[in-house]
Amino acid sequence: MKKNTALLIVLLSFIGNLDAQNLKTQAEIDWKYFNANKSKLCETLEECEGLDKLSLLEYSKFIDNRYTKRSLMAEAYLDAYPNDVHYHEVLDWYLHLYFQPLFIPEDISDNQTRFLSVFSGPRYGPEVSPFYRALPIDRKAMAQWVNKGNNLVERILDSDASIERKADVELRLLSRDINLAKRWYDALPKEPLETDFWEHFDIQYWNAILLRFNTFLDKYPDYLPMSEYIEYFLEQILKGRAPVLAESYKKQLLIKAGS
Repeated sequence: MKKNTALLIVLLSFIGNLDAQNLKTQAEIDWKYFNANKSKLCETLEECEGLDKLSLLEYSKFIDNRYTKRSLMAEAYLDAYPNDVHYHEVLDWYLHLYFQPLFIPEDISDNQTRFLSVFSGPRYGPEVSPFYRALPIDRKAMAQWVNKGNNLVERILDSDASIERKADVELRLLSRDINLAKRWYDALPKEPLETDFWEHFDIQYWNAILLRFNTFLDKYPDYLPMSEYIEYFLEQILKGRAPVLAESYKKQLLIKAGS
């Protein structure tokens, strides 16, 4: 993360020395670079073919490195060109799931490394949930990233942007936070005999998200894409994790959204 941050500082320093005429040209160059690399995962075909051979720790570090680069690339563009025609599109990507780093610290203790290195095979599922609970997190870097996204969205909400654009970016921020909630939730172990516990746990865990939905619907009652996103959230995210709660939310949210 430190190397990537240094790269971002160098890039912004370079951009800061450009005059107004060259800035537009540089913005066009940087946009083409961003657009060409925003979905790039591997440098070579051989690198992608070798991903299946990596341990879960090696794979996680690889994904973290790629997503961090994407995030910093977007952040540099947003900071350098706040009035650019592509600004809003880059912001949307910055809040996207595939621009969310894992925030794995550079230094991991020997004990943690030995434990984490044992895991291989499946990337997701209950058998690897201990891996994700033990995977260390660079809390400072993550807090900075969360705050950066919050501030970028807040800037749009405080601007003269259209109501539709404000609703759109606020929904993307909600989606970002739901993806984070999924990450922590999916690392929790569940046992078949614990149904009652999990039904009550789910109410407490997801309640903040429910409040966000309700606040959004009160704020943007005519924003039509929200109904579609609610259905996606209920069917694709919540139903498989908390089916009883998903049914309860369905009655509340879809009625309020007018679906």
